[in-house]
Amino acid sequence: MEGLTAYIIPISSLKQGVYTYNFLADDQFFKQFEGTLIEKAQLEIKLALEKKSALFELFFEISGNIATTCDRCLEFMQLPVEEQHRLLVKFSDTLEDDLEVSYIPMGSQDLDVSTYIYEFAHLCIPMVKTHEDVDEDCPVDLEDFLEDDPSENDSASIWDALKDINLK
Repeated sequence: MEGLTAYIIPISSLKQGVYTYNFLADDQFFKQFEGTLIEKAQLEIKLALEKKSALFELFFEISGNIATTCDRCLEFMQLPVEEQHRLLVKFSDTLEDDLEVSYIPMGSQDLDVSTYIYEFAHLCIPMVKTHEDVDEDCPVDLEDFLEDDPSENDSASIWDALKDINLK
């Protein structure tokens, strides 16, 4: 994924301690990932990386807006995001990941945090997104559509026509 070099941290030169980084995840950032659910966003990421003797502890603070559609009325809306995530990164010969620990190869010189930012941004999106999440009303009144449903008027005539069918 070219264009994501700004998200690579040279960890081999770091001494034990806490380091802070600021990143931006916008439309161009998400275009670098195939099959992304986020097309438009403006997110600021503050990363506090603490290097310890055997691992790295990463604290992500994500804030900003993600453009998405309302699941109720299908209109676009800006979903405000403000979340924190914690991740441990360890060196290992086996590159298995679990929920809270990510493993990188022994002797790695750099740590690419773009994938972590991408995944945490997607975790900020609720399962059901509605205008109520942003303290708004849906601009389209769906009750008007339901009240004017023509299929309700036609249902009686359909059953009347089926009553006269002789199945014998």
